[in-house]
Amino acid sequence: MPDHVSMRMSAALVPPVPVVEDLSAVVLSVRGSDRQLEPVPAELVMLPLGNFGNVGLADRMALEATLKDEVSRWAPLELRFRGGCALVDPGDDSVWAELDGDLEQLCGLGSAVPRSVQRLGFLIDRRSFRTRIRIGRITPETGVEYLERLLARLEGYVGPAWTAHHVSLLRHRSREEAELPQLDVLHELRLAGQVRALSS
Repeated sequence: MPDHVSMRMSAALVPPVPVVEDLSAVVLSVRGSDRQLEPVPAELVMLPLGNFGNVGLADRMALEATLKDEVSRWAPLELRFRGGCALVDPGDDSVWAELDGDLEQLCGLGSAVPRSVQRLGFLIDRRSFRTRIRIGRITPETGVEYLERLLARLEGYVGPAWTAHHVSLLRHRSREEAELPQLDVLHELRLAGQVRALSS
């Protein structure tokens, strides 16, 4: 895509592939998952930190610079998947894996990212941040017994630990690019600072 064309952008923490594969294997081992759960594609299993909408070149450069500066202030995070939940809010059709580890720092980062880009005039819904990651959606065939089995399996699940060293700045592909991966990683913004507590 040419640099001058606007693109839909977002930022997220992306777990390592082996961590996602371990979680996916546990979920898919639950009897009925092939019919009663629509799994999120592995490449889309991530924790959103901000959705920025369609961004033109000038705004994109300012956005990247601002996020790079903000993210660089924060220390790497130690995280893992532990437990899960489903149908949390009214209208929610999702199954979620809960995160564990440096959650206070994670919440601070989740607040700091949208706050930093709001200064540029971006409108960000800060209420959407949560320390859990969508791993699937229910289907018309999903039954109560299946959800109970799945949640029981997730309740006892403790995934491998990983260290998040960067925030991924992502480009969302258009419908015209449907045969390609849905997301491109534009930049990996390093977590290289010392901040480990919720920022004020």
